[in-house]
Amino acid sequence: MTQDKGTVVISGASTGIGAACAEHLSQRGFTVLAGVRSEADHRRISALNNPHLRPLFLDVTSEESIAEAVEIVSETTGEAGLSALVNNAGIVAAGPIEYVSIDEVRGLFEVNVLGLMATVKAFIPLLRQAQGRVVNIGSISGRSAMPFMSPYASSKFAVEAISDSLRVELRPWNIEVCLLEPGSVSTPLFDKYLASLDAYIEGLPPKAKELYGRCLAGVRTVAVENATKGHTPESIARTVERALTATSPKARYLCGEGPRQMLVLESLPSSMRDWVIDKALRHKGKPT
Repeated sequence: MTQDKGTVVISGASTGIGAACAEHLSQRGFTVLAGVRSEADHRRISALNNPHLRPLFLDVTSEESIAEAVEIVSETTGEAGLSALVNNAGIVAAGPIEYVSIDEVRGLFEVNVLGLMATVKAFIPLLRQAQGRVVNIGSISGRSAMPFMSPYASSKFAVEAISDSLRVELRPWNIEVCLLEPGSVSTPLFDKYLASLDAYIEGLPPKAKELYGRCLAGVRTVAVENATKGHTPESIARTVERALTATSPKARYLCGEGPRQMLVLESLPSSMRDWVIDKALRHKGKPT
C-alpha cells in the first residue's frame, strides 16, 4: 500500500506541467486537489474516477475564488492542514518593448506574480498546520532574460524574489519553499506562445518588422529548437516530487541542460554576453 503523503494543491492543473504534476503525485501517495478554472476541466478530472485526484475551482486572479478554494481545502484536510502548494499557473507574453502591449503585460503580471502571491498568502495558515511545502514553478528566464521576452522574464524574476523572501519568512514554522527553474518545456503553453508570436509578428506595423523582424524570426527559430530538446511535463513532475519528498530540499532546482547553459552565458561579461545573443539571433533569423 502506498503511504499517504498528505494533500497537495496545484494551481493551473488543467494542462501541461500542472496536469502532469497532478497525475504523477496522485500516483505517488499524495491526495491532489487540481486547480482549474472551467467547468469542462472540472468535469473531465472528476470523470477520471481517481480517488487521489480531485478538481478544485481556483482562479489565481480572483480573491473570491482563492478564498473559496481555501475553505474547501480546509474542510478536506481538517486539522492535518495542507502538505504542499504547487504554484504553477502562468501565461506568456513577449515582444519588443517599443511595441509590446502594456495591457497584455499587466494581465501577465496579474497571473504570474500577483496571482502566485495571493495564492500563497491565502494558504499559509493551512501550510503552517502541516509544516508543509511551497513549490513555485519559475523559469530559467527568471535568471537569464532574453531579448523580446522582457514581459515574461520580468515576471519570473519577480517569482525568484518572492521565493527568496518567502523561504526565510516561513522558516520559523519549518515550511520549506522551493523554486523550479525549467527551460523550454513541450506543453500547450509553448504551442500557444508560438501561435501568439506568429500572430504578433504578422500584426506588427511595417516599420516594426523592418526594425525587429530578423531578430524576432531568430527568437522563433531558437524557441522551436529548444522545445525539441526541452523537458517534458512528466520530467518536471518528477522534479516536483523530489522537492516535496526530499529530507532537505534545495532552494532551487535547475531542470535540464538548457538552463545550465544559459547560466554559463550569464557568467560572461555583459558586453560579451550581449554580443553572443545578438549574433545568434541575427544568424538564426537570416532568410534562407
